[in-house]
Amino acid sequence: MVRDFLELSKMRILVMQLVTFAMGYVLATRLFWFQPAFYWGLLGTGLSSAGAAYLNHAAEVDVDLKMKRTENRPLPQGRISRLKVILIGSILATLGVLVMAIFVNALCAFLAFLTVFLYVAVYTPMKRFSWMNTLVGAIPGAIPPLGGWVAATHLASVEGWFLFILLFIWQLPHFYAIAWLCRDDYRAANLKMISLIDEDGSMSARQMIIQIIFLIFVSLFPIVFGLTGWVYGIGALILGGLFMRSALLFSKDRSYENSKFVIRMSVLYLMGILILIFIPF
Repeated sequence: MVRDFLELSKMRILVMQLVTFAMGYVLATRLFWFQPAFYWGLLGTGLSSAGAAYLNHAAEVDVDLKMKRTENRPLPQGRISRLKVILIGSILATLGVLVMAIFVNALCAFLAFLTVFLYVAVYTPMKRFSWMNTLVGAIPGAIPPLGGWVAATHLASVEGWFLFILLFIWQLPHFYAIAWLCRDDYRAANLKMISLIDEDGSMSARQMIIQIIFLIFVSLFPIVFGLTGWVYGIGALILGGLFMRSALLFSKDRSYENSKFVIRMSVLYLMGILILIFIPF
């Protein structure tokens, strides 16, 4: 039962949201260990992320039943009732917003609400009728680092928006590679992903290359803002080059192995950037 509840929380997404929230907060103020807003912000982010995940599961039971990679989830298998999942998800999401409003600030509470709303009420249903859903889904995925910055400064300043844009762009080639890898599942569930209107994968490959070019450009902004130094800049260029190499390989051969390689390199890129961004020189 515990394992089912953890699965419903989409733990990998939740952990990424916590880490990127922390990144935004720590970049705004290096003195965070004894600041209550940091811990309350992590709690609010975790609660709202888990709540959104629960509500997403509840909205997609019929879809999950049609896909091999999701058919064994708790709801399709009937291990947990849909009503219970909706109730728990609503409570978690509400608590997340309230924690932000009471213990952090009103703007963070709005961002937490916006994350849940866009993920559940816009992105989730949009997957059924438009491949542009990935662009919309990348917005709630990119809000946590901006939220971290706002929690520390009470302002949605240029630096905070840079963190948002960086994570927003990073998600696109990552999820386009997943869409290509899982296109048979998405076809079975009739979800309108880019891979279903892109018969040979050329559109997906082109989008990946364009977005990684933008990502490399945007990744250098922290140097301009004085948030990081030359070590970060060199590392960001190397990571961007490796990410681009994976996309170029995919553009030449849209194989299972190359799509998996893009996904692995996207994860390596993000992990590397998160480490490098804290190096002060």
